[in-house]
Amino acid sequence: MKHIPILLIAFSSLVVDAPAFAQCRNGWCRADCSKYGCYYVRVISRNWPIVMAEENGPVLNRIKLFDCQQYKWMTVGGTGQWFQMMPGSIGETVLETACGM
Repeated sequence: MKHIPILLIAFSSLVVDAPAFAQCRNGWCRADCSKYGCYYVRVISRNWPIVMAEENGPVLNRIKLFDCQQYKWMTVGGTGQWFQMMPGSIGETVLETACGM
């Protein structure tokens, strides 16, 4: 009987987390949405802490490198410069989604 509350807590956490899995399909995961549209990300390769991912947003579709430890990003084929991710931005959510996939 003492183990039932632990099982209920474990089961309820599975139920709560279930909708997050519905946000991914065919390798693409929805990271975040704004009034302009939603941003999706698909991981191409991983070499921890660097993740290469395709980002598809309302305006652009581009491939980026994400540094999952330093919260930086760089566009593949761009200037070669790393940029610090803005805290609380949609880009930060895209980075966290790519790094967590």
